[in-house]
Amino acid sequence: MLAGFAVLVAFCVVWAVREIWKRNVRFPTVAGAIVMASGVLLVDTWKRVELLQEGAAPFVAVFLMGVAGCLFSAFVRDGWKGMLFKAHVRHPVKSFALGTWVAGLAVLVVLIVQGLPTVRWLAVALYGVMIPLWLSYLGVVARNYKYIWQARTKGRLLEQMQGGLLLACVATQAMLVAGDKLLAGSFPRWLAFVLLAVGCLMYGMGLMMILVRYVRRRPLRLADRWENANCIIHGALSITGLAACLTEAWSADLVAGLWVVVCGLFVLVEGIEVVRAVERVRLYGWRRGLFCYSVTQWARNFTFGMLVAFTVNLPWQGSFLGRESFSASLIHGVLTAGTYTVFALFLIEASLWGWQGWKARAEKPASSGKGGGRTMAH
Repeated sequence: MLAGFAVLVAFCVVWAVREIWKRNVRFPTVAGAIVMASGVLLVDTWKRVELLQEGAAPFVAVFLMGVAGCLFSAFVRDGWKGMLFKAHVRHPVKSFALGTWVAGLAVLVVLIVQGLPTVRWLAVALYGVMIPLWLSYLGVVARNYKYIWQARTKGRLLEQMQGGLLLACVATQAMLVAGDKLLAGSFPRWLAFVLLAVGCLMYGMGLMMILVRYVRRRPLRLADRWENANCIIHGALSITGLAACLTEAWSADLVAGLWVVVCGLFVLVEGIEVVRAVERVRLYGWRRGLFCYSVTQWARNFTFGMLVAFTVNLPWQGSFLGRESFSASLIHGVLTAGTYTVFALFLIEASLWGWQGWKARAEKPASSGKGGGRTMAH
């Protein structure tokens, strides 16, 4: 049955890719976040939702691989037509979103290893693609850091500093998570330590740039100036903690301390999001203020799912948390609330994505004429 479903998905993917290339459909650089968020739902959240059947996971994994194939085919098309640098690499801030491609592939590797072990060779091949992609991305990130530092006093560039800068950390730790899963927990400890340190360094640099923006640009109007991607402030630390848990490169107390910091940042950042949501509803109404689609909103699904994954793998009983009586209740609460929140957010975001696509197709704007192509998922 799974084989038949895979054939059907493959047929749909071939048709979709043909349409993407024929109609010159373009996706924003950050579209890889769709794969990241959807995959995280399956890795550690799916099996915790009692209403879902565990046997359905392979089918959903195959479907997600099809979605990823469609998205990445658009990027391949951009490269084929010589538009890759201009569309996805040139901008010194937006190009940080290339990290979603690395993290998206990492999620697929984990899904294949866990849910489709019969095609493990595909996971190995994808990880082989990830390595040069990640190394190339590090080159882009280094260039971006240099440019941002040289132009740090320019207001227009300063206004664009947001949580997407932390995707450099996410991509690096995703390499570690996928590699550990692929090697069944045998990832070299020294290399894990190095990657964790590199990811933390990039997190610190990105966070400093974000703080500079919001400190210098006061007063802050949350409705328009607080970015969706700022949730990566806690999400990047969550995937760092997950990588540390899986590889056991850090002590249990250090990992537990990081989990406490992540929970604190989660409350802070998502508290700001709640205030922002109230302000947006007051200014723009429910439809335009809250229930409007943006591809960057998938980052929130990913960060929530990462907190769940980090908590599932947290060695809390062997750390100082195990000596606190309230720790078990707190961890259980995070897992219970987080699991169903991630699933609910996924359904909402998928519905908004589908609604936006249907609306765009129904309207058929005249502006999407011959030359420019049609941009989707933005």
